[in-house]
Order: sequence, then C-alpha cells, then structure tokens
Amino acid sequence: FFQLIYEKNVSYIFIGMESRKSYFDSRLTVVFLSERDAEYSKFTKHFKKLGLGFLWNNKIFIDVTRIENEGYTNDHMIFIESHEVSHSWLKHPSKFDKKNEAEADFLGVLLCMKKGYKPAAKVGIRHFRERNGIDFKKYDKKYGDEYRNMISEQNKIRK
Repeated sequence: FFQLIYEKNVSYIFIGMESRKSYFDSRLTVVFLSERDAEYSKFTKHFKKLGLGFLWNNKIFIDVTRIENEGYTNDHMIFIESHEVSHSWLKHPSKFDKKNEAEADFLGVLLCMKKGYKPAAKVGIRHFRERNGIDFKKYDKKYGDEYRNMISEQNKIRK
C-alpha cells in the first residue's frame, strides 16, 4: 500500500506524504494528508466515512485539507491524534460505535493533559457534550478512574 522510507530522527515519510511518530505512542505513525499529495484521492472516501482522522494498521491518517478548510487548528489535529491513539489502546474495532467514540474522546483528553497539550485537551472537552451527549465532568465522575489507570498501565508497558 505504501512505500516506507526511514529518515533521520524517528521520522518516516510515505512517498509524497508528511508523517511523524505519534506524540502519545511512539509505536504509531501519524500521516498528514492533503490534496497536494498524489495519494489523497484514495483516502477521501475513508475520511468522509470516518471523519477528520482514522487509525489503520498502526498509522493515524489525518485529513489536513479538511482541517484547514473548516478552520480548525493544530490543537484540533493533536486532539484527533490522541483520540485515534485511544482507539488503539482500547482495542476498538474500526466499526463506528457511539460508546467507543466517547471512550476515545475521554481518554484522548486525558492523554493531552498528561503530555502537556492543554489547548488540545480543551478542544476535546469543549466538543465532548455535542459529540457524546454527556458533559465531560459527568463522564469523568462515572468512568474517569478506569481510564487514568489505563494510562498508568500503558506507561508501565512502554518503559
């Protein structure tokens, strides 16, 4: 599907596409796609179905063109990345499920906070209710400890 070329300092490039290791999990690669990339048109149907980003085969694909056109910021892209990392950690299937999306949004906010990406975490908190039908604080009271423990466990595994 892709040709992978190693570049200096943990950076990988898919021919014609900008990419880097994830800020949240170095086992995952983030690929930034825009209409300037020759392969972009092959991904548009996936973005239309799955949103501004999706996880596939240890790679997170982000639709930079739509993000820019819709007025979103780098903080939005970082939150999308944390959300997709969360799907990976939670071992969610690729099929859309509202419960899985709420879990990934919540864990994504926690990951952003833990790594110091507070503006990105605020993006997730600000959109949490409209995306999940429940206030972030209420979700936190109900499920928060479970996800905080998961972050601690993931940090132990990766050391």
